[in-house]
Amino acid sequence: MLRIGLVALSLLAFVLSGCGGGGGKQETLQVPTGSVQGRLVFSGTRQAQGLFVAKVHGATNLVAQIRQDGFFRIDNVPAGEQTITLEDRQRMIGAVVVAFVRPRKVTDVGEIETKPLGKISGIVSEIDENMHRVKPIANARIIAHPIENEQETLQELPSRPFFVAFSDFNGSYELLLPAGSYLVEASHPDYEPSAQIATVQALQTTALDFGLIPRQNKGVVYGTVTAVINGQTVPVAGALVTLVPKFPIPLVDEASPPDMTVGQIVSALRRGKGKNLRSVSRLYKGDNSEQNDGSDNNTDQNQNVGSDDDQNAEITATPNAIWWRPLFTFTNADGSYELTGVPAGEYTAIAFKHGLGEQTKDVSVPENGRVRIDFVLQARFGIVQGQVTDAENGQPIEGALVFAVRKGDPWFGWDDWWCLEPAPEKPADRPIYVRPMKPKGKGCRPMPIPSPLPIIEPPVRTGTITDANGNYQLLLPAGEYFISVFKEGYEWQGTEVTIVEGQTVNVDFALNKFTDKRFPVSISLEVAPQQAKLGEPITMTLKVRNEGEESVTLEIGMPHADFAVMNENREEVWRWSHGKVFPQVIVSVTLQPGEERVYRERWDQKDNEGNQVPAGNYFVQGIFNTIPKMETEIRELQILPTRP
Repeated sequence: MLRIGLVALSLLAFVLSGCGGGGGKQETLQVPTGSVQGRLVFSGTRQAQGLFVAKVHGATNLVAQIRQDGFFRIDNVPAGEQTITLEDRQRMIGAVVVAFVRPRKVTDVGEIETKPLGKISGIVSEIDENMHRVKPIANARIIAHPIENEQETLQELPSRPFFVAFSDFNGSYELLLPAGSYLVEASHPDYEPSAQIATVQALQTTALDFGLIPRQNKGVVYGTVTAVINGQTVPVAGALVTLVPKFPIPLVDEASPPDMTVGQIVSALRRGKGKNLRSVSRLYKGDNSEQNDGSDNNTDQNQNVGSDDDQNAEITATPNAIWWRPLFTFTNADGSYELTGVPAGEYTAIAFKHGLGEQTKDVSVPENGRVRIDFVLQARFGIVQGQVTDAENGQPIEGALVFAVRKGDPWFGWDDWWCLEPAPEKPADRPIYVRPMKPKGKGCRPMPIPSPLPIIEPPVRTGTITDANGNYQLLLPAGEYFISVFKEGYEWQGTEVTIVEGQTVNVDFALNKFTDKRFPVSISLEVAPQQAKLGEPITMTLKVRNEGEESVTLEIGMPHADFAVMNENREEVWRWSHGKVFPQVIVSVTLQPGEERVYRERWDQKDNEGNQVPAGNYFVQGIFNTIPKMETEIRELQILPTRP
């Protein structure tokens, strides 16, 4: 029986501070969480390869190793929109998704294809008044926001994916990113922030060092940003939080956040050289003391941004002019934020994110004070819901995976789909697409591949499993999506849908059982013995046979056959190919009518780490690496304890 690899088998909180700093004393936040799962695949093969990890940006310890079959799952992910990357740092390949995580639910984001990525890496150092490096800075936060150009304003950034890394004890950091331009910020609660613009190219490393100066003022504004979305309260990750002084600001010739452009932000954060900051400090403190605040060391190759022509210019300011840099930050994965180094004064605090609106509050910050300001945004998402049934008998299908991706998602396999011509007696109100086999009949054609989303557009995904009645429901921001359905034993089916804020769209699916007489290949597995003594070798035999009357040509990857052993929780403990290196090639193999091929391997009862597995019940599966992949029925195996 042909079995397509299941897309999903059941499918960091260090404070982000943006240009306002980060870290410091934090309060434990209780936020609703869920789980995210999916499967990493490669275009054409639908099989995962390489050593990948999945991680949630803007959170601590939310990292999961991706299994060799491509499956991953991350638990305790804060609800709401979260940027998740799948990365193989050694080969500089990976993928990016923005998952809409449902509280207390498992959100399945489906299949994810990888592409070449680029890298930003460098060192974050403390610098002195002469711009000389003093020492490396550990635990500095580096956050990268994709941009179109330097004229974009700060308020454009919260609508996009964001990528976070932290420097190690040597001050080193690296970020794996899709190709494009980025505003990159470096910050630490004990230092003034710095920002630069970097260009990332696929499979290349861009050097980007930062020099930070010690922070003098200790005022702190912190809190959370949450949103009520269709009655559910979730944390808001990546929201912009900014402070705007309530008095005129003659010091800075640019607009104030969130209307400052990217170029102005970089220029303002680099304006700490020469007389500017010392003059501002005197005006604020009301004395003639001089303090050096410095700026970054500008040693990198990405510095043609903003203008520093005014860094030695004289400053005309009122005695109340205290704001010499923009005060802003972006929230963590759990919706928390912290702005450090805030001068005492009266401010308007603003929290903002596209699609969720904004909220403003007044805040008074005392000298060296710590003030909490929480924000609650409001939004209405759209809903897509429906039922998945068997096309032959009309019965509901329980356990089908239904997931939505934004149209043009660059990490989704668009080229595998075919447009299905509807039957005249059953006209469809929208195009229906199927995968993986080319449908029969005139008029069937490949699915039009949508233009890929640019890096500034979030590739939002979410997914769920149908209930006992075959019903599903997905909550999504407004936009155009492709919704696909998968259930083992059935053909994939998908369609396009437009989500409108506050509206519900009903989309039903009737799945056809997976049958293709042009592909009459059977696959079976034998396990001997089925009851084994502890430490006794187990023999696994995979048989592939052409049951048809004509020859069949198969496309097969390496290795041709594989075997996996799982424990009682269906967690993989051993795989024959684990740790082995195979050429990444696809070969054609032809089976004549009635021809059978046999693949046999032995298992010594050691797990993937070389340790003896304990006695107990296990499950064994054989895999034939065709395109699409074929998997055998799961066989039971019992390992008996050694008796004295």
